[in-house]
Amino acid sequence: MGFVFQFHHLLAEFSCLENVAMPALVNGNAPSKAYKRAQQLLEKFDIGDKKNRLPDQISGGERQRVSIARAMVNDPLVIFADEPTGNLDEENTNKLLEVFIGLKSEGTTIILVTHAADFAQAGSDVYRLRERRLYAL
Repeated sequence: MGFVFQFHHLLAEFSCLENVAMPALVNGNAPSKAYKRAQQLLEKFDIGDKKNRLPDQISGGERQRVSIARAMVNDPLVIFADEPTGNLDEENTNKLLEVFIGLKSEGTTIILVTHAADFAQAGSDVYRLRERRLYAL
């Protein structure tokens, strides 16, 4: 499983590459393998050129893409995303939607919580939570 939070929760003292590789290292992967996979994911999300920057040196949209790469580094079958667009502008929200659609097409299940109805509509199964009950749309 991978997790994407509303706030990226990147470690400020580590580079983007190190932030993405961290879960793989903690999972016991060899550093060479962890960093190679982290670099591949940063490239996939069009931020490979930011690999050596610290989180406060990149934009909010780039931080969120780094956090998605971090969630993907161990090749999860499922990603849980809690309001991943909550702090993004429209342009970065659209980029993030493209990333999630791409992950979905590759077979990753994404369970997403959002207030953005248009973002939710990209899902194959959409539910609304109202008064502690789930309703299929």
